[in-house]
Amino acid sequence: MDQSSLCYDSSFKLIDNGVIPLCFMDMVLYGANTLFIFIMGIWRIKELRLSPRVDIPWIKATKAKIGVTMCIALLHLIRSFFHVFSGTGRIYSIVSDFYIVLGWIFSIYLVYAEYSRGLRNNWILRVWWTTSFFLYSLTLQTTIELFQNGKDIMFDLLFSIITEIGSIFLVVVGLFFNRISESYQPVIEESQEEDVFHFDKKSNPEQNANFWSMLFFSWLNPLLWMGYKRPLEDSDLYELPNDHKANYLANRLGEKWDFERMKQKPSLIKATWRAFGRGFLRAGLFKLVSDILTFAGPIILQRLIAFVASSNEPNYIGYLYAFGLSASASLQSIFIHRYFWNGYRVGMMVLSWELWELITDKSSFSCTRL
Repeated sequence: MDQSSLCYDSSFKLIDNGVIPLCFMDMVLYGANTLFIFIMGIWRIKELRLSPRVDIPWIKATKAKIGVTMCIALLHLIRSFFHVFSGTGRIYSIVSDFYIVLGWIFSIYLVYAEYSRGLRNNWILRVWWTTSFFLYSLTLQTTIELFQNGKDIMFDLLFSIITEIGSIFLVVVGLFFNRISESYQPVIEESQEEDVFHFDKKSNPEQNANFWSMLFFSWLNPLLWMGYKRPLEDSDLYELPNDHKANYLANRLGEKWDFERMKQKPSLIKATWRAFGRGFLRAGLFKLVSDILTFAGPIILQRLIAFVASSNEPNYIGYLYAFGLSASASLQSIFIHRYFWNGYRVGMMVLSWELWELITDKSSFSCTRL
């Protein structure tokens, strides 16, 4: 049996000999669960950015959640390294350990982001902990079945038992001890939590857009459809976000310039970089990823042609190449559009009218210092 194949001695079927095979469980079920925490977690983090952080004492329950989550992630890393260096690893197990670790680390950040704003863990984390518990239970059941049938998987059995105990702890603490410090009195009650993210009809829909709407710019569809049916008027345009208004931007650059003026040789370029540099770096990162993906397409296409000419590799390799070719082109388009969107937006922020008035204001500084 070829150990380099995806499932090796396991199966990719939903049910095999009365149990769910480890290969199907690791690649499909755990993959779907990890995809859930990333997609919904990013959407949740975007919401949390609209709520300010507060000074709140950390309680033992929250510390325990983070500690147990870190232990589970570390166990997956240990198992992955054990299988790699011992030569007993399966491709599906090593791959699943990688993205499961990323999922648990991301959930730690989500716990921190919610608690640091005085909010309890919402349904996304509770669903993640519950589904992880059920998946670890299924994995333990299958592992025990394989161990009883003579498989030498004592390490995997111990791993499944420990992760099962950890997931049970997270479910119990997350569902029944989901609270914040009693010494902190939130300004907004839990029942009013949804109102934090409420906007009137004239506000900019980008501020309340979910992950997919931001990714594909679908929050612009109503405005584009209206412009298709009739010419747009001033009243049709969305209100600028507060951090895009010229008054805010002028004050933002003014603070950086006041700090710069305390130096012997103040520089407007350095002040501008401190005020808007992150936006340019973000746009540059999107452009870098887009350029890297430009080379990924031809390389994957070359591998796909070589696969078609050869019949030695299993069929799933060809499906992976085809999926990778389509995914690289789609991701390249997404990242290049995010680059243009962020780059032009930051450029417009720098060149806003009030900023230009600030730059030409001789009472603030002279042009000779530029």
